[in-house]
Amino acid sequence: MLLAGFAYLNAQLTTAAGVEVMYTRTGSDPVTLQAVPGRRDPEASDTGQTETRRVVSEWLVNAADLTAGGLQLPPARGDSITATLGGVARSFLVVDLPGEGTFRFTDATQTLMAINVIDRSDS
Repeated sequence: MLLAGFAYLNAQLTTAAGVEVMYTRTGSDPVTLQAVPGRRDPEASDTGQTETRRVVSEWLVNAADLTAGGLQLPPARGDSITATLGGVARSFLVVDLPGEGTFRFTDATQTLMAINVIDRSDS
């Protein structure tokens, strides 16, 4: 019963606090979904060949929104999220973080994922 409560609250979070975003997987058409801007971690860096020293933030997304053919598709490095925040169009790039990868589930039900991104709007 507790897990069902977590799943319900997670679904309500993106409905109540989410904004419409376009999620684009490299080589695929964009998908419109609701997501919640999350924390900021100025110490994090990308684990790619060139180290990135930008502020890393998260977008909270319902895991069910990132599926194709009934299979869950985890966020991949290089995917992008675009959103309008405060009237300004912003573009975010999905990145790998040490020990975490491109995302992490935020709860035991694995219904909500926190996707690691950098804001590339200011580049």
